[in-house]
This record gives sequence, structure tokens and C-alpha cells, in this order.
Amino acid sequence: MITRRQHIANVALQLFGEKGFANTSTQAVAKAAGVSEALIFKHFGSKDQLLDFIIKSGYQRIIEHNRGGMLETDPLAFIHSVIDLPYKMVQEEPYFWKLQYRLADYETARQQHERFMRPVPTRLQAAFAQLGYPDPD
Repeated sequence: MITRRQHIANVALQLFGEKGFANTSTQAVAKAAGVSEALIFKHFGSKDQLLDFIIKSGYQRIIEHNRGGMLETDPLAFIHSVIDLPYKMVQEEPYFWKLQYRLADYETARQQHERFMRPVPTRLQAAFAQLGYPDPD
């Protein structure tokens, strides 16, 4: 069963993804979620903290759903998983990726994206090297 806190976050994610963070009030989130605006502040403290929760939990879901591809030991299969990852993520988390696009300059979004992608370039270089490419850099 989904908690009320998670329900609010899901509704906010959809609204932030569709309308943008700046263009969505906590009042609009409360109305769409069927809760009071005070409950949003009780659970998250502020609109910015709600957004931070959405970003962090979104990346956590993506990491959990794609862990197998990132742990792939076959170099060619790993390269394919990296190539397929953006398409797969947009299919699995469309509102999250709309929101990420809208928040390109938002510090928490940028930090979480960098943290998520940090191991990929090194792993790609190693995979290409294993496949015999002379200079995978």
C-alpha cells in the first residue's frame, strides 16, 4: 500500500513534470492529491524539500531497476545496456525525465544525475578496452 507521503510525491512529480516546478503551487499539488496543503508541509517541510525528495527517490528507483545492466560483466552487453538506458528510463519514468529536463540548472537534480552517471565513463572505457579497441578514451 502506498503511503500518503508517497502519494503526494507521485502527484507532485506528475504536476512538476507537466507544468514545471516554478509553475506548480503546493496548493495545486494538494488539490490534485486530495489532501490539505498543510499536510504537504507536515510531510516535506517546504516545496523545495518536496522536490529534493522526488529527485532523490526517482534516482533511487532508477538505480534499483537498472542495477543488472550496470553490473553486467560482458563488455558488449554492458555497452548495449548503457545505450538502451535513456530510452528505458524515459519509458519507465516519463514524468521524472520531463522534470529532470526542466530542472537542468537545479543543484540537487544536477548533483543526483552526476552521482548516478559517475561510474559509467570508466566502465565504458574498460568495456571498449576489453573488446580490443586500441584507445577507448
